[in-house]
Amino acid sequence: MRYQCYGIDLERLEAKHLEMVRQWRNHDSVRLRMRYRQEITPEMQTTWFRKLSSQNDWYFVATSKELPFGLFHVKEIDWQKKGGEAGGFVGYPALIGELETGLAILALMDFAFFNLQLAFLEAKYYSGYEEIVRLNQQLGYEIFAAAPDGFVRARVSTDHYLQATEKLRKAAARLGGG
Repeated sequence: MRYQCYGIDLERLEAKHLEMVRQWRNHDSVRLRMRYRQEITPEMQTTWFRKLSSQNDWYFVATSKELPFGLFHVKEIDWQKKGGEAGGFVGYPALIGELETGLAILALMDFAFFNLQLAFLEAKYYSGYEEIVRLNQQLGYEIFAAAPDGFVRARVSTDHYLQATEKLRKAAARLGGG
């Protein structure tokens, strides 16, 4: 399954992607920003992949100009509440904070709100990473819980996302072709 938006191609995660994604996840630029910081073995990756629910866990490899560059997801969807947890990471340190990353995040969130018709998304991130805090604020997320280890949980509704990102999404549509 593919979803294309803003010039980004989101391809549903498949077994053929697992080793590439594992290599990205184990890179210090990704691993050290995660709550779980241990290295992922091929066996651990395969076990995790097999446990994903095709209905509730939507993981995508993001590609721009034929270069796969990151993994973005909406997982653990609660269809009764119409919400799930969004997140992701970029596999190449040079692309962190670049245009492609922002476009992929907008594409994922559009997919969650427009295609899956979720009412809200939650995110979990470390509050000490100012660029991630700023990005999530620009996307409309509001923090509702904090853990002693510095990680926070934030939530954004469809309406708040649309309001907070209206100009961003219009610019992204012009840049990436909608």
